[in-house]
Amino acid sequence: MKFKNVLFILGLAVITLASCKKDWNCTCSNVPVLGSTTTQHNDMNRMDANSECQANEDTFHDNGLSGVECSISAK
Repeated sequence: MKFKNVLFILGLAVITLASCKKDWNCTCSNVPVLGSTTTQHNDMNRMDANSECQANEDTFHDNGLSGVECSISAK
């Protein structure tokens, strides 16, 4: 019984922390001329910030810059 309670509390903590809104940086490397760029995504959860960052990378790729890679990090 105690083990189930511990698992429940642990699961609740993971869900709570995962939905936490933070400020994120999206850094794109291998950008011609600039080398790299960083955009800020404020007050977002990790999943939304990652989607925004991926959209940045897709925009570069759509414009013929296939070598650009973007990743997020906590600010």
